[in-house]
Amino acid sequence: MAAELGSFSRRLRMTARPESLDEVHEILADLWVHDPLDVRRRIEFESAVAEIAANIIEHTAGDSVVMTLEVRALPDRIEARFEDDGDPVSVDLTATELPDELAERGRGLAIAGSVLDRFDYQRDGKVNTWILTRNRAG
Repeated sequence: MAAELGSFSRRLRMTARPESLDEVHEILADLWVHDPLDVRRRIEFESAVAEIAANIIEHTAGDSVVMTLEVRALPDRIEARFEDDGDPVSVDLTATELPDELAERGRGLAIAGSVLDRFDYQRDGKVNTWILTRNRAG
């Protein structure tokens, strides 16, 4: 039986490495056990979260970058918040577009932005923060 909406929150702190993607998927699997979000929104949200995790892992400098993921289910939405202490990111999320259809890379941010209701990035001091939100309705 699903828990009451808004009753799920998990935080995971890990070194940003390829194996961390398994931990990201585990925390999301735990979310879906506790939250009745419809399947389409789940897939969209999970794809966006996995894409940002993969980007953090791929584009951070060094082996000592720490990444934190907090996932929350709220009555009106689900949220993921990533923080990492890697290099600053130079990206304008309002200008992301899909690359040429023959391109092998570069679709992740555009796809994430198209399925999320809120998609923000900011750098505060030495911390990168990504906020991903998917509303329950709309």
